[in-house]
Amino acid sequence: MIFLQFSGIKKTYNNTELLKGIDLSVVRGERIGLVGPNGVGKTTLLKIALGQVLPDDGSVTLSNRIKLGYVSQEDEIASDYSLFLAMLESYSEMLKIKAELEDLELAVADGSEKSLQRYGELQHQWEMMGGYNLDTVIKSTLVGLGFSESEFHRPICSFSGGERNRASLAKVLLQQPDLLLLDEPTNHLDIESTVWLEEYLQAFEGSLIVVSHDRVFLDHVVNKIVELDHGLLETYHGNFTAYCDERNERRRLQLKHYLQQQEEIENIQDFIHRNLAGQKTKQ
Repeated sequence: MIFLQFSGIKKTYNNTELLKGIDLSVVRGERIGLVGPNGVGKTTLLKIALGQVLPDDGSVTLSNRIKLGYVSQEDEIASDYSLFLAMLESYSEMLKIKAELEDLELAVADGSEKSLQRYGELQHQWEMMGGYNLDTVIKSTLVGLGFSESEFHRPICSFSGGERNRASLAKVLLQQPDLLLLDEPTNHLDIESTVWLEEYLQAFEGSLIVVSHDRVFLDHVVNKIVELDHGLLETYHGNFTAYCDERNERRRLQLKHYLQQQEEIENIQDFIHRNLAGQKTKQ
C-alpha cells in the first residue's frame, strides 16, 4: 500500500531551482533516511508532504486511510497542562470512552439493564484500545525520552525549548501514526534517549521518513536511503553504511565511464586533425 506519493515536484526559491522534478513513493513498512547537504530542500520536501508548502509544479498524494505524524527540528509543544496531561491529549477518543464509563457507573449500580449493556460495550472498547495500559505506555515513553517521573506534573510552560521539543516527539509517538516524518529527531536527545528512540523505531510497524545527520542513528533505524542533491533524488537500498559503500561504487563507475568518454573524444579529435585535408575528411 502506498502511503505517500510525490510526482514531479518542483520548487524554486529566490531564483534557485531547489527541487527539479521529484518522484518518490513511500509504501507501508519502509523506513527512509532522507540525506543530503544542508540547504538542498530536505525540510521543504517534508513540508510539501504536509501541505505546509505548496510546490510550483507536480502533485502529492497522501492516503486518506492513514494517520500522519510530524516533528520538526524546533517543534516545541504548546499546552496549558502538565507534561503528563499534555500526553493524554493524544488519546481524545479513549478519554471520551473513559468519561462515559465513569458517568455510567452510577446507573449500573442502580441496576439499569440498558446502562449495564452499554457499560460492557465501552469496557470492551477500552480494553481493546489498550486503556488499562495507557498510563504505563505514557510513562515509559516519557522516561525513554529523558524525563523523570518527578517532572510529569510540571507545567509545560516551565520546560526549556529542548525539553518541549522532546515532549512534542513523545506526544507524536503516542499518537501511533501510520506515517512518521521526523526532521533531526536526535538534536535534543542524550545518548540513552537516542538508543531508546532507535529501539522504538526498529519495532515501529508504520512507515518513516527521517532527516538526520546522525549516521549511527540512520544505520540502526532505516532500510532505504534517499539522497537529495542538485534538486534530484537518488535511491539506495539498505542503511547508511550500505548507502556509503554503494554511493562510492557508483561514483567510481561514473568516473570510469567519464574517462572512457574523454579518451574516445580525444581519439575522434585526433582522427579529425590528422585527416582533415585527406581523403577521409567526409568521414
